[in-house]
Amino acid sequence: MQKVLCFIIGAVAFFLVNTGAESAGNRINVGVVSSDAAVYGEMVSLLTRSEYLQVIERRDLNSLFKELELKQSGAVLGPSDSRLKGIEYLIMIDTFEHKHSARIVKAETGEITVSWTGFISELADNCIEKLESEASLKNLAMMENEEGIDIEINFSRDYYTAGSRIDFTVVSSSDGYLYVIDVQPDGSVIVLVPNQNTRGPIAVEEGEPVEIPGRLGFKMKAGQPYGIDTIKVIVTKTKIDIFRFGLNAGKNYTEVKGNDRDKLSRGISVELENLPASDWGIASKQIEIRE
Repeated sequence: MQKVLCFIIGAVAFFLVNTGAESAGNRINVGVVSSDAAVYGEMVSLLTRSEYLQVIERRDLNSLFKELELKQSGAVLGPSDSRLKGIEYLIMIDTFEHKHSARIVKAETGEITVSWTGFISELADNCIEKLESEASLKNLAMMENEEGIDIEINFSRDYYTAGSRIDFTVVSSSDGYLYVIDVQPDGSVIVLVPNQNTRGPIAVEEGEPVEIPGRLGFKMKAGQPYGIDTIKVIVTKTKIDIFRFGLNAGKNYTEVKGNDRDKLSRGISVELENLPASDWGIASKQIEIRE
């Protein structure tokens, strides 16, 4: 079940944020909204410290309100109300009795991808981490191959609550080698397979389910950050080196941070581009993590 945002805006301060990983040439357009001018100003100031973010001020609020079809009672954002052209994500900041919360929302659907509470500086750091991850992995997210290997990902539940064990199965339409990546709600990237224990990708057989984590030597439990978790699975007929740009596999899994996310994305892209379309496949599936 997806979480959908219906948010009422009163007096709104709005900025556009243009993000992009320079080396990959990826860009993600983000809007920042707050009803508190001081909070809004502090958030924008903190966001501009990132080399990946270019903050562009929009002062024409009348035009903005028209885009949102503002009514006297306020503008309602929901799955059908994304009328901000070019905006992929909204950062919605709430302030109540000196407490702050931030939600990153897909503008097209109104779906909340992640949320936090804390000081503005903490929220800004979290948003930067998430958006930089999105920018770094944008090529990977857009990668499709209709001519290649079919991959089916099946979770044991429709959603997971904090503390519950996460597991899933993968079924490939071809013999090959399996690679698994977890993009968490806050933008953290975890390579589950390969790792040092597996000594490379896992060999899979046509039509045979592979359990993850199964016997890989680690467990997956639901917890913070809450939101939408994305599992990406790649199967290739020959082995590839997704760590070719200087990354090292961890013992049970590999946490990919900062600029290393771009290295991972480029490594995967380059390796797959060298294969015939019929020799590889990629699939992804989202699962909700609830508190």
